[in-house]
Parts: sequence; structure tokens; C-alpha cells
Amino acid sequence: MVINKFDGEHSFLSNFFECDITFEGKHYPSVEHAFQAAKTLNETERSIVCAAATPGKAKRLGQGVMLRNNWDAIKDDVMFELLERKFILIENLKEKLILTGDAKLIEGNNWNDTYWGICNGIGQNKLGKLLMKVRDKINTNKVQLLVSIADNLADEMNVKGFIIINAQEWNIRNKIVEERFKEYSAEHPVIIHIGTNETVKYESYKDFSSHLTIIAITNEEENFLRKSFKLNCDCYDFGNIISNVIEDI
Repeated sequence: MVINKFDGEHSFLSNFFECDITFEGKHYPSVEHAFQAAKTLNETERSIVCAAATPGKAKRLGQGVMLRNNWDAIKDDVMFELLERKFILIENLKEKLILTGDAKLIEGNNWNDTYWGICNGIGQNKLGKLLMKVRDKINTNKVQLLVSIADNLADEMNVKGFIIINAQEWNIRNKIVEERFKEYSAEHPVIIHIGTNETVKYESYKDFSSHLTIIAITNEEENFLRKSFKLNCDCYDFGNIISNVIEDI
């Protein structure tokens, strides 16, 4: 099976598809917005691209930004990271990508993009190949992690809470947390919500990560934890530890 256009029922594969993407401390309304903003290190230009009314306008604005020196060398890696964030963190899009099975994904187009797609039978189809790479990663890496946060370093067993999460999802969310630390902690400590009414203050990402205990767990161990804590979700008293609610003091 071949999917040779990212429109109609397959429009979710397009970088123009509307979805919340967090990248280097900013929220973007699509992968296209985030990718075009990533072309520059100028924060003013990034904000202008981020605010573009449509992905098409973001693309046009991206063609005029002050290009970072190493862009050609890193652009494929940036695209892959953005696709990971889109299809691994957004559950309904992950499921849709999985449902494409082993179909060959081709970004067919009529606007002469022969780098990211294929036009008139010619092209490298980089976007399609990266999407299939993300799909393979989702299908092959299903290790579950138990990530817990302790009350203090001296007593790691005095756990405030834990989260059960797929390893690849944790890696991405943890990176987002690190990005937000860079954004906020230069001027203020970072406040992270633990549970409903409690917060913990961290001076740096290193301070935060040093309080985490991360272990791989088996299906049996996961079932035991869920039964013990009567879990009906993947999180126990862990508040928004890995979501986007890190805020300055």
C-alpha cells in the first residue's frame, strides 16, 4: 500500500496539520510553524513566524528569516524531532500513524518540492521517510518506565509520586522540561506542581533531574502498581510534572 498525498483522510501527516507543538520553550500551532521558526536564532523572527495566521504564511515568512549558520546540516534532525513530538506525544495522532501499517508514505506535491517530497515522480521524499522512521520507532520501542520523584536526595524512597510512561515519550517530555528550565530559571527558580496543592522549587534542571528515579518495569510490575494504587490512568499524585505548566515564581 502507498499513501502518496498528505491530504483528505491523510491530512494529519502533513506539516500543515493543526496541532500544538512545543519546541525550545515556545508553543507553535503546527509543525510547519515550528520548523520555519527553527531556521533562525533570532527570537523576534521566531515570534513573528509563530504568530503567523496559517502554516502557509509561516512557510513564506520562514523563507525570509536570518538563517542560522548550520541550518542545512541540522534541518533533517530538527524535522525528525518535531515529528516525534507530534506523533509520540499527541495520542490520537500516534494512533492514526500506527494505523497506516506498513504503507509507504510519500509526500506527493505539485509545488516542485523534491527534497521533502516527490513532484512529477522526482524527489528524495525526506518527509515521508522521516514519518516512516517515527512510525517504526513507535512500533518497536515499547519499554515502560517508572519515573518517581523523591522528597529529598537522602531519602529516595520517600516518593512524592510517580508516573508510568513509555520510554520514548519520557525522553521527549523530559527534553521539553529541560528547555523550559533554560527559558525560566535564568531569572527565577522553577516551580513544579506535585499533586493537587503542593509545589516544589528547583533552581536548575540539574537540581530537578537529580531528584528523579527512573527504572524500566515489566508488565507484571505495572499491573501490581495499578492494583496497589487503584490506578485508572498513568499517573499517581505526580501532578503536571512533565507537562507544560512549569512557571516562573
